[in-house]
Amino acid sequence: MIGDQLKSTLVWVLIAAAVLSAILEHSYIDATVILFIVVLNTAIGVIQEFKTEKTLENLRSLLTPQAHVMREGELQVISASDVVPGDILLLDE
Repeated sequence: MIGDQLKSTLVWVLIAAAVLSAILEHSYIDATVILFIVVLNTAIGVIQEFKTEKTLENLRSLLTPQAHVMREGELQVISASDVVPGDILLLDE
């Protein structure tokens, strides 16, 4: 996830600006501020991406298809992948 955040051209321009600022102008405060902003931006991006992945994972688990079947004389709601020969499927519109 961190690598994905650092692929941006703007991030590399900011890193280059920080390095050049430190080397050419000896402005370590400016370089530090620029690098801090890059690190902060990367951290926020990683956190947002992590939360998004967790949300998508939860949504996918809610979308697993289910089947209403009569099995051994009882109505059961099971995962559609667990339907076996002998189950009586109950269909709705």
